[in-house]
Amino acid sequence: MKRGPYRRKELCSRGHVKTLNNAGTRLVCKVCREMSSKLWKENNPEKVEAYQRKSNDAKLGNRHTDLVYMQAYYEEHKEKQLGSQKERYKNDPEFRQRMLIRTRIAALKRIGWTPESVEKSKVEQENRCAICSEVFTSTPHADHDHQAGKARGLLCGSHNRMLGLAQDDPKILEAAAAYLRKWGK
Repeated sequence: MKRGPYRRKELCSRGHVKTLNNAGTRLVCKVCREMSSKLWKENNPEKVEAYQRKSNDAKLGNRHTDLVYMQAYYEEHKEKQLGSQKERYKNDPEFRQRMLIRTRIAALKRIGWTPESVEKSKVEQENRCAICSEVFTSTPHADHDHQAGKARGLLCGSHNRMLGLAQDDPKILEAAAAYLRKWGK
């Protein structure tokens, strides 16, 4: 059989052009081979699933056993690891500061804020509470809509708690204002 561009093209029984297989040892019809492979897969789903499972296990290799080992190790040594972390938190002010910042950033992200959006709001509000307009003396509280999860503005701690206790309901706050007006405030 001639190889290369000058060899005569051979056709399969269905009229498709045969090409060399991956090993380059014999001519095969790729179209017919793919059709027969697809048909076999449709007729043998349990064998296909078993092969895929075996193939996935081979791909994972040691990662699966490493993960199981790491989880078991953590459970076995959890107390020691947490204890050393608590000790470090207590004795290392730099570590404590990093952990506080990480915790604050995570909390802000959960309610729709980023550190950049907090800084932007501080500039827009001129470092003042959005309700009482007093200058912040401590870390401002990032207010957000609990239902929509959207950021609203920065408040002092007292007014953030006030909105929380009123369950963000304007009717409750209006009733409270009317009550205060009634008694001369």
